[in-house]
Amino acid sequence: MVLGGVVGLQSPAHAADRDCSDFPSQKAAQLFFLNNNPSADPHGLDADGDWVVCESLGGPYYYGSDPTPGGGGGGGGGTSTPAPPPAPAPIRVVKVLKGDLIKVRQGKKRPVMVRLVGATVPADDTCFARGALGDLRNWIKPGRAVRLVPDKRAPRRDRQGHPMFDMQTVKGRYTIGGSQVASGWAQVADYRFSDKKRVKRWDEQAEFKRLGHYGECVPNYGSETHPYEINQSFDFGPWRYQFGVTDGDASPEMQAEKAASYSDMIYTGAPQPGWVYARVPVTITRIGAGSGVLSQTSFEYRRGSKTYDQFGETYDEGWCGTGAAYVHDQSLAQGQSFTGFVCATIPGPLQPTDAWEVTSDSDQVSRLFSVD
Repeated sequence: MVLGGVVGLQSPAHAADRDCSDFPSQKAAQLFFLNNNPSADPHGLDADGDWVVCESLGGPYYYGSDPTPGGGGGGGGGTSTPAPPPAPAPIRVVKVLKGDLIKVRQGKKRPVMVRLVGATVPADDTCFARGALGDLRNWIKPGRAVRLVPDKRAPRRDRQGHPMFDMQTVKGRYTIGGSQVASGWAQVADYRFSDKKRVKRWDEQAEFKRLGHYGECVPNYGSETHPYEINQSFDFGPWRYQFGVTDGDASPEMQAEKAASYSDMIYTGAPQPGWVYARVPVTITRIGAGSGVLSQTSFEYRRGSKTYDQFGETYDEGWCGTGAAYVHDQSLAQGQSFTGFVCATIPGPLQPTDAWEVTSDSDQVSRLFSVD
C-alpha cells in the first residue's frame, strides 16, 4: 500500500505490475484489487493483508470487499466516504541486520526485511561486512522513522526475496544506501537504479579519501590502518611519491643542515631529552601537465592521532637536508624527478605503527607510508 506518497511494504507475490500511482482514486484501486485475485494479490497492493489498499490516494473511497458494489463494477456505485482515512502509522527501524539490510515495521504490523537500493556489502569479506554493519548501526538506531521510496529502475526484490527500496530517513531525508556508499562502507550495486551516476561519484570520493573499507580493509592502500609499504610508488594528484627506509637516529645528518640554504630556519641543536631525529628519503616525480612547485609543508610524521615535523609539534616544516637536497620552492617540469629528505623530531624511537604522511596541497587529503 502507499504511505503518505511513499510506497509501503509489498507482499511476496508479484505479477506484471500495477502500482497505486496507476489509479485515479482509492476506490478505483480497491475495485481493481477485488476483481483481480485478491487472495493472491499478484500486484502487491495489500501488504498488511487487511483487504484495503492505496489508502493515501484521493477520493472517491471504498473500503468494502464486494468487487461489484451496487452492481456498478469497475469504479462506479457503492458507498464512498466523505473524508480520507486516518494517516497511516510511520515506518520505523527494528534492527540493522547487515550493512545493506534493515528490518522495519509499520505500526504493529509484521516486521519486514528491506534491502537498500544502490548499495551492496560483500558477505565474503569479513572486514568489510563487520565494519559496514557497525557503521550502519552507529547512526541508524532502532525506532528511527524512515521512508521507503520505490525505484522503478531497480529490481523490486533481491535474490533472497527481500523487497528493495531507497530507504530514507524522515529527519534530514538522507538516502541510507547512498550514504553508506559515500562513507566507504558499501559498494555501488551492479544492477540498474535511478541515482547510479551520483552514487558512483560518491564511491570515487570515498576511495580517494580512503574512507570506510578502503581505509580499514584494503592492505597497502595509504590509509592510517594500512599505510603504503616503503619503496613503493604512489600517484597522488600531479605527483608520484616513493618513500625509502626511515633513519631513526639522524642526528648527524640534521646537524649538517647548518650548511644548507635558509640556514636561519634550521634547528642546529640536539633534540630535547627523550626525543630523536628521524629522516626519510623521498623521490617525487612530476606526472601532471606543465610544471609545479614542491610544497615544503606537506609532510609530517604520524603516531596515532599526533603528527610531528622537523621541529617537533610547533613548526610546520617537512623537507630537510643539505645543499641541493634541501627543498625550498623547488619547481619540476612534467617528467622530472627530485630526491630529497623529510625530517621529523619525535618522542622516543621509531614505532612499528608509525607512518609518514603526505598531504595534497589542493584538498588536504592525506596518504601514509610505513617507516620500515
